[in-house]
Amino acid sequence: MDAELCEHCGNCTRCPYQAITLNRNKVPCFDAALCIGCSLCAAAGRQAIIFVPESAPKAKLVQMVLYGARVIPVRGTYDDAFQLSLEYTAHKGGLNRNTAYHPLTLEGKKTVGLEIYEQNRFKVPDAILVPVGDGVIISGVHKAFLDLKAAGLTARLPRLICVQAERSAAIHHYIRTGKYQNARRPATIADSISVSVPANAHLARRAVQESRGFSLTVTDREIVRGQRTLAEKTGVFAEPAATATVAALRRLQGTDLLGRREQIVLLITGHGLKDVDAAARFLRFPAAVGPRPDAPL
Repeated sequence: MDAELCEHCGNCTRCPYQAITLNRNKVPCFDAALCIGCSLCAAAGRQAIIFVPESAPKAKLVQMVLYGARVIPVRGTYDDAFQLSLEYTAHKGGLNRNTAYHPLTLEGKKTVGLEIYEQNRFKVPDAILVPVGDGVIISGVHKAFLDLKAAGLTARLPRLICVQAERSAAIHHYIRTGKYQNARRPATIADSISVSVPANAHLARRAVQESRGFSLTVTDREIVRGQRTLAEKTGVFAEPAATATVAALRRLQGTDLLGRREQIVLLITGHGLKDVDAAARFLRFPAAVGPRPDAPL
């Protein structure tokens, strides 16, 4: 398991460094990965402008606002917020570092794969399960191992397994059928991978095919179960989008798609504190007891 939980934002976020290295006063960008972007902009004295879907978890918004970002909720979906951010920078300028739009974001995500290789004692695992929304992380992981192979450091690639929420699965269906269609009305508890028009669909499909991997979907019920299992068994509290990989591993147990002796990596991409409400709605909290030694426990 590779738990990519950044101390600044709780996300697997390795690309907004350009927000502070380029001399721009405005850094228009938006949603999920941008909590750390807000953090770095604050440290560098830059202004971050963040477009988010109106349904974004409040915990993510809290971080952005505390970092001093200008947060603009958009009535609509992730895709609507993405498009509005592109239109904003087209008319008003600034650095748009949206994932799957700014080319350096893929290079940033690539470092996840490089660290898996390094932390695995410079060995390539047999398979890596990746939660997929826009398709950028899985494309970045693929590029990392392509670069390692091109450099002569390894002779093979890990199989990349694309994991999507059942109700937000445009890339999964693209991989399975070879025909692309937008996801209709994506609605899932895993908000970080809920997207109708994945901007990196083509590269994501290529990553799975070239690595001889495959794709599958999991239900919200399975994702919630995976979140609790991960917390109870490993002490890692991850957001629903991240625990899609745990749900997928459970689904794959007993099948011939993964060998029992294979080394399998689960990519955990976001901290559970980013969406506490999603976990809380399925928990039962104990009633208070009286402050007496003889109180029933």
